[in-house]
Amino acid sequence: MRDAIGGAMTIQIIIIFMLLINAYLAFSVSYTRAFKMKNQVINIIENNEGYPMADDYSGCSIDNPEGAVCQIYSYGKQIGYIVPGVENFATKDCPDGSKGAKFGLCIIPHKKDIAGNSNASQSYSGVYYTIYTYININIPVINNLFQGAMPSLFRIQGETNTIYSSGLKNIFTEL
Repeated sequence: MRDAIGGAMTIQIIIIFMLLINAYLAFSVSYTRAFKMKNQVINIIENNEGYPMADDYSGCSIDNPEGAVCQIYSYGKQIGYIVPGVENFATKDCPDGSKGAKFGLCIIPHKKDIAGNSNASQSYSGVYYTIYTYININIPVINNLFQGAMPSLFRIQGETNTIYSSGLKNIFTEL
């Protein structure tokens, strides 16, 4: 009788250990995906010298993405970051005036003047963007434990370099 109880306990410990290892691997893969997405969004915004005010990706072609919005959408689909439900995290946790919530991330523009002061009033010469990406953990038990705290708890932040471009005046008239 003693051996039967010991065998059942050993199997339970092995199953719990396997579940913990699998959860860690799932979190690691999701974290890596979100980190890669953040880095690529920063590169895309810097290469395109800014992010447009409209998030419309309906006219994007997967084969030939043009513009920052289409490139971000295409890359997110390519690595599997843009999944159903991930945009709900971003829309709840993004501040007003931010863009990119449709992609499951936040893109927040900030004015910067020649002296380096943020949110400059009239004398701006550049803009930098803060990007938040979110780790998508779709495990029901974990989602119930961290209800409401998931987006801010599992988010990765990055910033672009200051972008100096002649097209910035159009961006700041809408900000």
